[in-house]
Amino acid sequence: MIRPAPSDVSEDVARQYVVGRAIFMAAAYTVLALVLLMFASGLLAGGQFGPLSDTKWDVIVPWPAVPVPAAVMVVVCLLAPVGALVLAPKARWEDAPDFLLLLAMTVVLFVVMPIGFSRMYPEAGGPAFDEAHPELGLGRHWMGALPQVVTLAVLGVRFAMLAPVYNAARRRSLENRR
Repeated sequence: MIRPAPSDVSEDVARQYVVGRAIFMAAAYTVLALVLLMFASGLLAGGQFGPLSDTKWDVIVPWPAVPVPAAVMVVVCLLAPVGALVLAPKARWEDAPDFLLLLAMTVVLFVVMPIGFSRMYPEAGGPAFDEAHPELGLGRHWMGALPQVVTLAVLGVRFAMLAPVYNAARRRSLENRR
């Protein structure tokens, strides 16, 4: 990655980017921890991952061994757009590759995972997802995916602004090597 000399970037710009990225990454690591907790819960429940799946071995603790409340997932998912809104305005062209990572993490961790959690921890009265069990509805975890529209828009627009400058700088550096 091509980085300018540290004196080329003001301390406030760099600090705001780092703080925004730290907020985003803290949320990402928290979602990963919740996924590991859900996985451990399924292992303790005899390989049962969700209320509709069967056990595969002896049950130590019935499903859900450690339920993940929907409010926890939604609050954690709200941190992603906050982090994106803090870091995006101060991003430099050198940070363009980071935006691809952040966009991918948003889709996987903050869109797919909340929807998956809503199936793993269904609630009565939620939107039905299984015709064989109409009494079970999606949990409210899926609401964590809604604010990611903001996250994807902010990161996508800023990446679209930074990528051409980054690509031009890369081409120049490759041409200078020849």
